[in-house]
Amino acid sequence: MFYSPFVTPMVDSPMICYCDDSVSGMVTGLAIHKVARDVVVDFVLEVASTAGGSLQPSLPADTDYIIAFFWADGPDLFVDLWIQRQLATYGPSAPMTTLVTYNARGKMVDPFEKGNACGDTRIVVGREEEYRRSLAAQGKSLEDYLDAPRPEMPEGFIIPWPGRW
Repeated sequence: MFYSPFVTPMVDSPMICYCDDSVSGMVTGLAIHKVARDVVVDFVLEVASTAGGSLQPSLPADTDYIIAFFWADGPDLFVDLWIQRQLATYGPSAPMTTLVTYNARGKMVDPFEKGNACGDTRIVVGREEEYRRSLAAQGKSLEDYLDAPRPEMPEGFIIPWPGRW
């Protein structure tokens, strides 16, 4: 299950953030409901700075947007970055996707060692892409897609954040 997603600017690329409920034990107390967005973004920025000072140099120049999944496995925190690229280049079959996972120490995770992208994550990414394409078919822009409410997900996939925002 994921907490209600949000969109935030991330370096030069917008980022759609999904936070798995597995992090609820990691980000405790007031942080989980009052500053959860900041916690997620700060985590990604911290990973980026640990990984080399800035996430931007590690993003391909043709990045259009990112779908990020913040999750925990036991005591370890991770972020999967689904880097969505080349919308203009590949037209109807776009985007091309580059998937990388970082741990909290800023180290890129070897997918053969840890894996990345659980089944729920792949369903969410697929629903996001179906939604983006449906809006594009209506003449809507990428910005319209990013500004729109997030797409419908299977029942039980999205849960409210604890507390109130």
